[in-house]
Amino acid sequence: MRNQALKILIIEDDPVYQEIFRDQLSTYDLTVLSHGKNLKQVLKMNQFQICFIDLSLEEEADGLKLIKSCVESGAYTVVLTNYEDEEIIDQAYELGCHAYYTKDLKNNLVNIIKESFFHTGKEQASKFESYIRDQYITKNPLLIKELSYFYNAYSLDKAILITGPTGVGKTHLAKSIHDLVSPLRPFVHLNCAEFSPTLLESQLFGHTKGAFTGASSDAKGKLALAHNGTLFLDEVGTMSTDLQSKLLKVIEDKSFYALGSDKQVKSDFKLVCATCDNLGELIFKGKFRPDLYYRIAGINIAISSLSERRDDIFELINHFLKDKKKLSFEKEAKDKITEYFWPGNIRQLKNFVDNLLLSSKGRVRYQDLPAYILQGEYEYEASEHSHQMLTQKQKEFILSHGWKSFLSLAKEEIKEEALKSTEGNSTLAIKKLKVSNTWFYTKGEK
Repeated sequence: MRNQALKILIIEDDPVYQEIFRDQLSTYDLTVLSHGKNLKQVLKMNQFQICFIDLSLEEEADGLKLIKSCVESGAYTVVLTNYEDEEIIDQAYELGCHAYYTKDLKNNLVNIIKESFFHTGKEQASKFESYIRDQYITKNPLLIKELSYFYNAYSLDKAILITGPTGVGKTHLAKSIHDLVSPLRPFVHLNCAEFSPTLLESQLFGHTKGAFTGASSDAKGKLALAHNGTLFLDEVGTMSTDLQSKLLKVIEDKSFYALGSDKQVKSDFKLVCATCDNLGELIFKGKFRPDLYYRIAGINIAISSLSERRDDIFELINHFLKDKKKLSFEKEAKDKITEYFWPGNIRQLKNFVDNLLLSSKGRVRYQDLPAYILQGEYEYEASEHSHQMLTQKQKEFILSHGWKSFLSLAKEEIKEEALKSTEGNSTLAIKKLKVSNTWFYTKGEK
């Protein structure tokens, strides 16, 4: 049965390779050309999804010219040739080719199609568009670029490090991309921050019965469970340096020993790590091994905070309200929600929407918003009934810079505010603040 879903063009003048490729792609709608003389006409008459090009054609002085025509036709263009010269490879990619392979009798075009076209081609692009529309919601161009990079790189044999503040959805991102790219393979999640160093080692490596107090039976570790799949280490920055050394050896050897065992266990896994810590700073402080960092950060994906992509806030709110009661927001309420800095990011926003659904009648007004949003503070520090005068930010500033520095800054801010409220009338501002002329006109706090 022919596979009409893909129309493929092969430009190859060697009869042996022509026969091999015809046999490999017998189920596809295949066209084979021995030269590129009529290429533009053939491309115009056919809508090829994939073009394979040999650059060393006897009747073609410059095979590189063929690349441009194939790329411009919208086809996923693969060079399959004898040339291994770095300059030729650079030129091919500059002309827009999507993949470059050295020709060999062992080449399997079906595998190339699966590994390249279906991972970075149009079908994959369509999958990714659906992903950012339905699973990881964003319209932010920079974040979409990061997510696309992650998505296309997931199938590569490289470790991936996801960085970003708490609550941006690093775990959701890792699991959802895994399910999209490798749905049949295991995804094993371990949050390093949830366990003490000893228990974390046991969780990671597994243990035998009696290996330590409380080990009443053998237990497989996450490393063993992740064989032929993905091991996702969340909050990797909290791992002790001793355990980091052991993890580094596992990454290098792809083997390990369970606690209390002398039997070597093999595990071939893809490693994805996530952290909200600044690993560079931890390395500087001696709390994270630089050699481990370079092992886990083969590909680095940075997820921005919600405050850096405010256009996503109501996109996410609408997503959270999908299949639930619809809410309407007054303009003032909508503006205030968008202005808020959302330190807990997507997780906090989701909780906010859940609370609105419980308390709101449907129309959300400015006065219906929680105190922490109205006051622009952290959720845990704001309360309409709080007796505390200082916010957590102010307390942290005082403890870091001293009481006098705080008073000096506070004095200048309140003077400016008083002048604004009196339209620049200093006499009225002094009366309003109930202070002396000397205090008002003296800069800083003595």
